[in-house]
Amino acid sequence: MSLANQFRPYPLDNAHTLAARHHQALSALLDPITINRIHGLVSLAGKRCLEVGAGAGSIAHFLAEEVGERGTVTALDINPIHIQPHPRLSIAEHDLTVDPIDGSYDFIHARLVLSHLPERGPILYRLIQALAPGGYLLIEDWYIPDRTIDDMVIAAPSPVPCQNSSHRG
Repeated sequence: MSLANQFRPYPLDNAHTLAARHHQALSALLDPITINRIHGLVSLAGKRCLEVGAGAGSIAHFLAEEVGERGTVTALDINPIHIQPHPRLSIAEHDLTVDPIDGSYDFIHARLVLSHLPERGPILYRLIQALAPGGYLLIEDWYIPDRTIDDMVIAAPSPVPCQNSSHRG
């Protein structure tokens, strides 16, 4: 890496001048896919949800609408400046690499977050620990398989973690 590249601003930083346009483009492209996956996975009414790496908050706002009056949503981002308020949305500045994940959640979502973090294994473990019994964790990230589509499937080590869950659709 050249010395000039070391000092170039990180283009996905929320403080970058193009961050808002970047978030809008990602939302337009990916929100319909994410929303379809969530609807196929779980009913969110009354649930406690966690949105990790919330960016501009489009999915956090979707979750806040879906949980209804009895549900709650927490949106975490290292720099949450683009997330607009919502009555059922708590917004927190949060660094996944060092900050604890407080609470217990029925649904946790992270899109295009973990691939940017060098210590994603321990972070993934902490996200799993933050799930309520029977909760769902949806991780969406870019992945290009080296060999076959089978590389994309992660199996539970035993049936025990899957006892209270099922996959639909």
